[in-house]
Amino acid sequence: MAYLLQKNSNGSSANQWPLTEQPLRMGRSHSMDAVVADPAVSRHHFTIEHRHGAHVLVDHQSTNGTRVNGERVTEIRLLPNDRIAAGKTKFLFMGGL
Repeated sequence: MAYLLQKNSNGSSANQWPLTEQPLRMGRSHSMDAVVADPAVSRHHFTIEHRHGAHVLVDHQSTNGTRVNGERVTEIRLLPNDRIAAGKTKFLFMGGL
């Protein structure tokens, strides 16, 4: 199973969320599936969707943007071990279906 792993500043794991066929919405708002307390993260920052056997990250025009492996993206198919940054928060995409 694939999941999104939130990393602490020291590299250790903070939180993880399983990725299923249902979209995973990440942001600062308490209505999100993955809530992070980072003032540089938008209330609804990005979503990871399951499409045609792959996981796709979609940025929701967040103020500070979303980066995957250091590149700013609006939409991208995720690959195992992709590094995601939203605001000052870091994530790791752990692939699998």
